[in-house]
Amino acid sequence: MKRRLCLLLLLSASPAKADDRPNFVIIMVDDMGYAGVRCFGNPYFETPEIDRLAAEGMRLTDFHSSGTVCSPTRAGLLTGRYQQRAGIEAVIHPVREHPEHRKGLQKTEVTFAELLQSADYATALIGKWHQGYVHNSEDYHPQNHGFDEFLGYHSGNIDFVSHVGDHNEHDWWHGRKETKEEGYVTDLINRYALEFIERNKEGPFCLYIPHLAIHNPVQVRGDPVRRSEEDVGKGRWNDPVDRNWRRSGHPH
Repeated sequence: MKRRLCLLLLLSASPAKADDRPNFVIIMVDDMGYAGVRCFGNPYFETPEIDRLAAEGMRLTDFHSSGTVCSPTRAGLLTGRYQQRAGIEAVIHPVREHPEHRKGLQKTEVTFAELLQSADYATALIGKWHQGYVHNSEDYHPQNHGFDEFLGYHSGNIDFVSHVGDHNEHDWWHGRKETKEEGYVTDLINRYALEFIERNKEGPFCLYIPHLAIHNPVQVRGDPVRRSEEDVGKGRWNDPVDRNWRRSGHPH
């Protein structure tokens, strides 16, 4: 299983005039290593906006994620507990026959969103969930875990253009409704995040933005579709890197 690190930025926005409690914006960058940005010494990539956040805030130079892959990392972040306590020790796998596929975040777990929601914060998750598929249990839906609003996808990653997941199914949701929507995923996530902030700028609010980027499939604006629902077996699991899963039985 490959080593994976996520960059986590926790921002406390300026207190709103109507409420002196801070607003929170939590941004997770998927599959980015510690040295993946210029402010941590990378000489090859230009990351001016992240560098500005670091310059105006705080850089944590000895911070460690509790997990090395998608689902455990998120379970640890959401609950503040080791992911093993939540029963999510590995990637919640896209292939339905895989033993890790049916797992998800149980309603008995308490998330930071639930605590803030109970304190009258407006809460939203815009982006990647990867804490369980609703076709296995409605309990796994993010709106059952403290988020008033959800815009994004349930699986581990989706095509940036077609929004088809690594399980070869369309996976883009507005709340509890699967929604066909055109657009490059990074742009959609950013647009809806800004709309949420604008609607709730009087505060207090908590916005969790777990981006798809820079996770596979690596696509930029204007790239062709790499996955479609019609091409079952020709999506992620036909990529050369991921063919090893079928031979080894490992999630990655």
